[in-house]
Amino acid sequence: MLEECVEEWGIKGKRVVFLVPDTYLVLRNEKIPLSVADEDIKGYLYLEIGTSIMLPFKDPVFDYELIGQKSEHKEILLFAAPEEIVNDLPSLLESVSLHLEAADVTALSLYRLYYLIDQIDSQKSTLLIHCVIKEINVIMLLLIKKTLFIRR
Repeated sequence: MLEECVEEWGIKGKRVVFLVPDTYLVLRNEKIPLSVADEDIKGYLYLEIGTSIMLPFKDPVFDYELIGQKSEHKEILLFAAPEEIVNDLPSLLESVSLHLEAADVTALSLYRLYYLIDQIDSQKSTLLIHCVIKEINVIMLLLIKKTLFIRR
């Protein structure tokens, strides 16, 4: 079916972004010690995930966004998903001659779309309600100005 879509839409060889299924995605605020330099946060997270930072699955892939700093800690928004889910989809896309650019989060992808078509004021908070069969996601985006991806 995917091969037929690629053929019909004329997108063979194009770069694509896929959405990590919301049911597998964990988004969570975490506190990082001030002593951890910004460029060392990823390494710190590799050490702490599974010990002091618990996730509901093994072998996560993750990314983060530094969202603030207080006098006692840094705050990040952690994005994590099971490696198996994130790695299976790229293999499928590559098998039909599509080139994976990134894995993305549904809410942020929708935000960027609405921002691109000038339907969002980037200086105000935004509430997105994403409804699909058997599922409703309500997401509050607070001045997210950067592109956030879960990188391979």
